Amino acid sequence: MGDRANWWLGVVQFTTSRATAEPASRAERQQWTRLAVVALDSAFEDGDLPARHIAGRKANLTLALPRFGAPTDFSETLRPDDVARACLNEVRMSPEEAVSTRWEYRAEDVGIMRDLRAVRNQVVPALGLA
Repeated sequence: MGDRANWWLGVVQFTTSRATAEPASRAERQQWTRLAVVALDSAFEDGDLPARHIAGRKANLTLALPRFGAPTDFSETLRPDDVARACLNEVRMSPEEAVSTRWEYRAEDVGIMRDLRAVRNQVVPALGLA
């Protein structure tokens, strides 16, 4: 990731932490959540963050919001079914491939580890939303 991606990640981290902070009024939480979603969408549209990263961040935000109310109370675009579907659409490996992928802790397995972690980063939040 380049400097612009890191800049976007800073904006996203700040806005999502404010969206899920205690205490915050409902109106403040709604504004911060909408800003977080706009930041994520903008980072994707600018080509600075990949779709899989956006999907995972939106899923984690959607998972964090229910303690304050329904995620759609804060952003109409954070519908759990849609967010989970977006995550699963970014999985680049079938369940069979993931299960059959052998990995051991060795330097030459770093690529495999990254591939499996990318799958996990999409599937785990999608399961949480399901």
